[in-house]
Amino acid sequence: MARSGIGENILKYRKAAGITQEELGKAAGVSTQAVSRWECGGTPDVELLPVIADRLHVSVDALFGREDTEGLDLHRLLGNVIAQTPEAHRMEAICDYVWTMLRADAQCSEIHDIHDILAGIQRMDRSGLPAPDKTAWQVVMDTDRGIGICGIVQDMPFALVLPEPEQGYASMLKRKEEYLRLFRLLSKPRYLDMLLELYTHNPDEHVTDRLAAAKLGISLEEARAILDDLYRHCMVRRMEVADETGPMGIYGLDRNEPLPVFLLFCGLMMASVGESNLMVSLRSKPVLTAEPGTGSLAPSWNTRQTSQDKSERGVWMV
Repeated sequence: MARSGIGENILKYRKAAGITQEELGKAAGVSTQAVSRWECGGTPDVELLPVIADRLHVSVDALFGREDTEGLDLHRLLGNVIAQTPEAHRMEAICDYVWTMLRADAQCSEIHDIHDILAGIQRMDRSGLPAPDKTAWQVVMDTDRGIGICGIVQDMPFALVLPEPEQGYASMLKRKEEYLRLFRLLSKPRYLDMLLELYTHNPDEHVTDRLAAAKLGISLEEARAILDDLYRHCMVRRMEVADETGPMGIYGLDRNEPLPVFLLFCGLMMASVGESNLMVSLRSKPVLTAEPGTGSLAPSWNTRQTSQDKSERGVWMV
């Protein structure tokens, strides 16, 4: 018996997805024999097509043989979709699209359970739950090709995609000694407080050393010492002015995103007792195959050597 177009495509995409007739039938709420009849010339009820397409990870158009991506400019189409999304929801939409793409990548694996688990994950609101801190808030996809991490709760939506370079992740990092310098700097008394204070101001605002001292409840000399040290480490920019009371330093941030992002991803390392998250690990080799900084184009943290060094970072603000 000649197969219908839809039946032939169901067979093709079912085999490509690596699932059995029984699994597809279970998803669609029909028997294995019904799936077999589709693939041998029958046609499923029209209301089942979206369910079948979802389980096979294709579009309904694909079941009708209309899947033609060769002539589509997917970058342009996705760009148009993002542009048409209201600005207030645009970043969240981008996170959702990244999550969709990571799921599609994982669903190409031969581990069938992953398909159902990931398909059932939707962004949730944990604000009304009795134990929100015990609710899974992230999904990690870890393969030899890279790492993807997504926040799956409404209060913490985020997405990170980190393809593994040919030289390994070590080539994306600075040397271990440079990270130790950073951690020692941030662990000094009131240094993190000072940075957090600067981050509470608008991007185009500057803070005087006197205001910073008053906000932190420390002496002017201590505030100046901290701000100047942060300046030497290229974390803030500095101008010097004078009024009738004497010289005064004015400080601001070159960039507004590093600290919140840094603290967020530090939180990934601070797993709490009872915390639950989903880890999809298909990795077979170590995450680091060399010392951090090996093969990196920028392994060092080049900072200003003295308070007299006037060289500035090449940061473009738009």
